Amino acid sequence: MMRNLLIYFLLLLVGLTSCSEPPPLRLTSRQRERVDSLYVDSVKILNREMDSLCDVRFETELSEMVDSLIQLRLDEEALLRQKYQRK
Repeated sequence: MMRNLLIYFLLLLVGLTSCSEPPPLRLTSRQRERVDSLYVDSVKILNREMDSLCDVRFETELSEMVDSLIQLRLDEEALLRQKYQRK
């Protein structure tokens, strides 16, 4: 009985300690400066890339949106013409 209790306690202890997260990293001031500069450089590159993607998307989708709006208005006009021709 005592042996089973000890085994259960050890399994519980192993289970609880294996699920814990490791302590957070502690960076030196030089490491923090380096990480910050890498982040800033990466954000600059990503901003340029995102801007170019937005420009391409705008150019391709604008004509489709305008065409769909024009088609919608033409359909509405055709419905109105049919409505007033019947009367």
